[in-house]
Amino acid sequence: MTLSQSQYIEDILECHGMVNCHPVKTPMKSRLSLPVLTEPKVDVMVYQQLIGSLMCVMVCTCSNISYAVGIVAHHVAAPGHIHMKAVKHIYC
Repeated sequence: MTLSQSQYIEDILECHGMVNCHPVKTPMKSRLSLPVLTEPKVDVMVYQQLIGSLMCVMVCTCSNISYAVGIVAHHVAAPGHIHMKAVKHIYC
């Protein structure tokens, strides 16, 4: 038995304009420090949707991204461009 979420991941990438992304071996640099913002600089709803999608993939089939998802999930209240870039790096 094999579990795969490749179609789900492809749908997420298409929905967020990341169809041309390429897989990466490491979803995040170790010891990456993301700044804590007091107010959001990007659309909070879009950021939260991306984090939720990543959590679904992480729990169901790709536990190797759990560290990276945990780091970016800390910033769902006030994400900025650097946080969005980190999220996109997990996908791409």
